[in-house]
Amino acid sequence: SEFRTRKNITEQNSVLLLKQAMIVGFSFSPGGLLLPYHLGALASLSYHGHITPSTPLAGASAGAIAVTSHATGVPPFKALEASIRVSGRCNPLFLARGKLLPSLHNELDSLLGMNAHEILNEREAIVG
Repeated sequence: SEFRTRKNITEQNSVLLLKQAMIVGFSFSPGGLLLPYHLGALASLSYHGHITPSTPLAGASAGAIAVTSHATGVPPFKALEASIRVSGRCNPLFLARGKLLPSLHNELDSLLGMNAHEILNEREAIVG
């Protein structure tokens, strides 16, 4: 009986330590058309307390734009409006033809501000 009690305590401690050691982060995929979805997912996860300043975030392409805007405190609706403006600068068939990169630069510069790198570097968890 003493052995079982010690074994149970050891197992409980192991589970507790494992839970404390586990860090859950979120990663968002590339895909320009997914940007509005990513923004909504980030807003919902944050609203429900699943994303905090201690939550690691990562993304590629549109996912990186969504993660960066979120981590720097840009309201989701402002990032969505910027996304719509970028899309509007492309032709009606949504072909960028040299317009996408300059348009992205302009929107990101005005959306994120000059100190975005400082905000990200001061954040508790990594943003990649």
